[in-house]
Amino acid sequence: MLNAAFEGNNYDIVNSIRSKIWNRTGGIFQADGEGFSNEEGYHILWQFSDNVTGDWSCAVLNTSGDWDKFVMDLGDKIQRKEFQEGKVPEKAKLL
Repeated sequence: MLNAAFEGNNYDIVNSIRSKIWNRTGGIFQADGEGFSNEEGYHILWQFSDNVTGDWSCAVLNTSGDWDKFVMDLGDKIQRKEFQEGKVPEKAKLL
């Protein structure tokens, strides 16, 4: 995106357009500096920086091929490691 997309209320417009396209077409979503989200919008691939914090909706595939969805604390290094290993973090909140 051009730098102007982040000025004033421009990002609200860009985000609205992105949401409309995604809701109509579906598919996975990629965000630089974050990673990938699945078709439902749950984060599935870690590409965050080491100093990221806060709660985030994530998912991992289980042995049946279904998504286990949860909210994890991105700043918790143990939860981070478990997610990166393809596991639902023990301290995560299941959805």
